[in-house]
Amino acid sequence: MSASSYLFLAYAVLMVRMNDALISSLAAECKNYAECIEHVINSTYVDCEGDLSCEASTISSTNSNEALGDGYIECSGDSACKRSALYSAHQIECLAHQSCYFPDYIIAESDVQCTGDHACYSNSYMSTDVHIKSIDANVFCEGTGACLDAKIEAAANVYCVGSESCSNAQINSDDSVYCDANLACKESTIKALNQVYCSSVQGCNRAVHIAANTVYAYGYSTAYQAHISASTVKAFGYHSIAYATLDSLELAEMTVFSYGFDSGYGATFICRSDSECSLQCKTSGCKNLDFVCLTGSACTVSPKTCTLDNAGELSKGAVCPNWRTSASAEQDEALLAEILSKNQDDENNPAVDSYLYPVARVESAIENELSVDDTMFVRCTEYEECIDSTHVGDGYVFYCSASQACTNSTLASLGSNTAASINCNGKLSCSKSALSGAGDIRCNGYQSCLAGKQISGHDPSSRVECYGAESCALIQANELDAERAISGNEVECHGALSCKLSTIKSASYVQCGGYESCLRGDIVSEQGMISCGGMNSCENTLLNANALNVICSATSSCRDSEIRGNEIIIGGQQSAIWSRVYGARSVEAFGYKALEFATIDSDGVSSMMVKSYGYMAGTRAMITCRSGSQCEVKCESRGCFRLELMCLTGSFCSVTPAECRNYVNDENDNSDKIVNGIDCPIWKQSSSKESDDTLLKHVQRKQRYYQTLFKLQKHNERVVGIRHSHGQNEQFTAMVMENEIGLPRHYHRMHLYIAICVLIVLMVCIPIGCYVYNQVFGDDKDDEHFFFGEDKLENLPLGSRSWPLLMRKRRLFYENEDISE
Repeated sequence: MSASSYLFLAYAVLMVRMNDALISSLAAECKNYAECIEHVINSTYVDCEGDLSCEASTISSTNSNEALGDGYIECSGDSACKRSALYSAHQIECLAHQSCYFPDYIIAESDVQCTGDHACYSNSYMSTDVHIKSIDANVFCEGTGACLDAKIEAAANVYCVGSESCSNAQINSDDSVYCDANLACKESTIKALNQVYCSSVQGCNRAVHIAANTVYAYGYSTAYQAHISASTVKAFGYHSIAYATLDSLELAEMTVFSYGFDSGYGATFICRSDSECSLQCKTSGCKNLDFVCLTGSACTVSPKTCTLDNAGELSKGAVCPNWRTSASAEQDEALLAEILSKNQDDENNPAVDSYLYPVARVESAIENELSVDDTMFVRCTEYEECIDSTHVGDGYVFYCSASQACTNSTLASLGSNTAASINCNGKLSCSKSALSGAGDIRCNGYQSCLAGKQISGHDPSSRVECYGAESCALIQANELDAERAISGNEVECHGALSCKLSTIKSASYVQCGGYESCLRGDIVSEQGMISCGGMNSCENTLLNANALNVICSATSSCRDSEIRGNEIIIGGQQSAIWSRVYGARSVEAFGYKALEFATIDSDGVSSMMVKSYGYMAGTRAMITCRSGSQCEVKCESRGCFRLELMCLTGSFCSVTPAECRNYVNDENDNSDKIVNGIDCPIWKQSSSKESDDTLLKHVQRKQRYYQTLFKLQKHNERVVGIRHSHGQNEQFTAMVMENEIGLPRHYHRMHLYIAICVLIVLMVCIPIGCYVYNQVFGDDKDDEHFFFGEDKLENLPLGSRSWPLLMRKRRLFYENEDISE
């Protein structure tokens, strides 16, 4: 359907709502609670900033303004555009909790951004029409559950980067789809012309169907029990395509690379008639994988020593698949019936354990507040109605439902009544305010609690909910106010950027489910886990779970962070790249390159176990086992490729496979040390204090070196200038971070930069010098040819014009001519 058709549909809806109000102007601002409810709005700029401000409305932004630029629709209040129909000739932004919940449709010529918690949550059971559509650009689903149950179409990319953001969705992209957050595309149907990235823990778990040119299964158990049809499938995460069905239906060629530890365990690869299929196996990637070649297909397996007769055997470092062929249509049917009926229980797959799922969402019991005496309610429903105010009382319930309704205020509900909540539902409604109470504190509007003085839920059962985009950002302790923080029994940051640059103190657990939700923060959980489920959610953050777990389950979710906890689970692609891990008893790296460039230190613990199971999971990572610690490293597949293990004096180290001990202190650090297809780490054992100092200096030098690379990576991402750099910066990634080649030295060696500059200068100067020499000392010495006239001098480069005159004076000097003139 064309853009004009959607516009006609919007006006058709307008005609049937005869009793609705009509707003038509350059800008429509609905700042108060329910101010524009059930309206028809046609303006260049539409801002729905209050709680329920534009609910059940038909909104169109079809114009542009030369001075102010293209129009837009912004739904920034809690449920602001709930159950509405939205069309924009430019972009649409759903920034708050449930801001575009259950839409009739959300259609934009440019980007659609769903950044609040459940911002664009749709209901595919009630309507089969497209819910979210970008006609010429991208769809961004950045909040937790942002595009849940939606039918999505995009002319460019679809980014599912918030936890559960596109679960149970139907996605159709003319470019690529990125499922980069925990459970991002679980049980979804995905069709993309180019790539589909399943890079997080269970990112495409049980996907109904994935059709694309290339599918990247990089996360831990990311495409478990999924159905995939793609020309290329790369399974690099631990259990990444376990029990999946890979089908060459309607494909001329299909190649599957199953490289991660047990990545294809229990999977089925069906090669149909007239298809050419190739299965590439490394280590245990094809263990218990059924490769079924039907009549008329052409199949190959690597290593070539794998045949129909050696299923399950180790051959050239790889476990061979269960390779079966058919010679007739009857055998085809029998094989398919057998495969489809096989038992899919995965008794060995720990990915189904509940600890990797987010803590169950429990909706706040708003109905309990109805039992509170009505006189205890403080309602601020108009723009700036309660600004700069102070409301302190026993059992108060606060509703700041308009734009900036309670900005720069103090709201405190004393006592122990857990039904006494604080609700900041409008845009900037409680910004720069101090909020405290025994009940839940809900920051649902866009930037609703931005730069707050304090957010404190002081009861053991209280919960702080940061569900709007940037809702609890910039609440960070500093020298002037060390107590400034977000504190509560439970803290949930589910909007995109919701707790960015904030200090969080939790008695129970912390969840960072939105895209960049806890970016550059400081998080401490006393008695519960810290879950980083959104893409880049805990990047450059201090994470301290004390005696419990830190789970980094999304792409780059804990990148460049300092991590402390009892058990650290790194499940997404590059989830903890460039990070520092201290004092953990267990570190589990299950995603592709999960710990690349990371450092792990046993400081403070008597025993530490590191499991490097994802393909290249520990590439260029460093493990330091300190005196008094027992450290065990378990390697699978290529998980320990170029991983360095440094055991200081007084420590005890062991590595699986045990044969890796034969390579301790091997002088050739750059050679591959492989046992039965499994890479051994670079293992250094110290025997003295002097050797300890040498190894520690080596660690520090490598850390500085890796940080330089990280800065180059960040700089390159800024130069590219895109919102989500994953998958877009492949040239830099291939050059700097590829495993099989050395790092390009010119990225970090200053003398090479200088040498290149000198070479360029010489390349310029030498031809000029030759030209000048030929003009001065050529065979023809007649003055009329020797002397340069003004016309010839002007044709020479600026820096070369003095040379002919200098050479002339020199010649005349030796000929004893008068050169005084």
